[in-house]
Amino acid sequence: MAYSWQMPDIAAEKDPAKLSPWLFVALFVLAYVIGGAWRLMTWPGGKAVDHSFWLGLLLPAIAWGVLCGCLLAYRDVSQKMVDCWNIQRQRYAFYRQQWAQQHWVVMDAAVLTPEPDLAERLSGLEGTAPENPGKTLPLSLGIDGTQDRATQLLTQLLTPLAASIQAVSKIAPPKIYLQGGGPEDARTLKLVWQQLKLPAPADTVLLDPNAPLLHASQQEGLAPVNVVLSYQLWKGSDDTPTYSELGAALVIISPENAGQIKLQSRTMLMRPIEAPVEQIEDTLTTLLQGRQTDWARLKHVWVSQLDKPTHNALRTALQDMAPTATLHDLDHAIGKPGVAGKWVLQAVAAQMIRHGQGDQLVVGRHGRQAMTCNLVTSKPLLPSSVETLEASLFSSYFFGVLILICAAAGCLQVMQGKPLSAILPDMACFVCIFFSLQIILTVFVLRNVRKQFWQRAFL
Repeated sequence: MAYSWQMPDIAAEKDPAKLSPWLFVALFVLAYVIGGAWRLMTWPGGKAVDHSFWLGLLLPAIAWGVLCGCLLAYRDVSQKMVDCWNIQRQRYAFYRQQWAQQHWVVMDAAVLTPEPDLAERLSGLEGTAPENPGKTLPLSLGIDGTQDRATQLLTQLLTPLAASIQAVSKIAPPKIYLQGGGPEDARTLKLVWQQLKLPAPADTVLLDPNAPLLHASQQEGLAPVNVVLSYQLWKGSDDTPTYSELGAALVIISPENAGQIKLQSRTMLMRPIEAPVEQIEDTLTTLLQGRQTDWARLKHVWVSQLDKPTHNALRTALQDMAPTATLHDLDHAIGKPGVAGKWVLQAVAAQMIRHGQGDQLVVGRHGRQAMTCNLVTSKPLLPSSVETLEASLFSSYFFGVLILICAAAGCLQVMQGKPLSAILPDMACFVCIFFSLQIILTVFVLRNVRKQFWQRAFL
């Protein structure tokens, strides 16, 4: 069974209606009207009233009890079916939430943009928010002429992460994902890595500009420790740059490794959802239903490369789902976007988690017609509660019906003047068969309910 964001939200079943006490009263009256008339009509004329007469009048009460027991047993089975369905629904919600909450842990993050302290200024912690819509801004790297710009950029990105890389490398050698540069930048990265005396990496991979986010459903090929370096620098031949310069670096590890190094607080990149840009409201609703985190804690929303209709639709949707969240447009702050924008979004969101700014939502473009949304949090929502006990296979109403049927058989035996002991073996056999059939029927019914539920869940 494969889970996905498109799985249906299955409604809970309601308890069956309770039987009216007046129904039992009406059945009792009916039973004695019919039973009493039958007893009087079949009693031989002139025969003295004896115990057979009174046993005959007892039979309508037994028949009434059997009928009431069957009605109550039917409702009991219906209730067991409802309970079974709702227990499966609880388990389904629990497993879906576990799937949605799969994540990677951001050990550390660094950002370089033309506007210093970008995350703090946009979130209102420091200074004023920068405004550079439509501009193409360069990075101020402080080059002294002895190093090229790529070397200086990689050095400034990796230096603040050196301690974290050293710590996680005790678990496993890091795998480096380089986005934004070519083979020559990979050679530059190797030299910078050696100059900073960082542990030897397991491998260096050039990440495609349209590569999806690293998340728990794409673990194939990922190492336990990953370093993502994403940046965009102007080329020397660019007379008219089409994007602002910026860069981001993140140290990303698996949750298991985060447990090994005993992190006090975890910054989690939750499983993202991809969808067409026209479906922003439905996408956020699906993300909300995934119960990754409490949206009441959502404080900041970071966006990039969204057109005006999508931007407005996002703002409207957030007013209902997270009214206290503030929307920050990266493109409005630092100019025209590029390939590194989506990793800059993840990095600034991770930085705000460390500043105690609540949960963060990241929304960015993926390809031409799609977008990616993911939550960044340190406090995932606790799992849904799940009933541990299945519905009982035994029904007291069936047992009551069984006793009354045996009582009726005994009355008929005595009324015919036969000893009660003559039918005891048959009654014992009947009890065993009836009891076994009741359990088999209940098992079959509940198994069918479970089958129907999971078939609907994984259509």
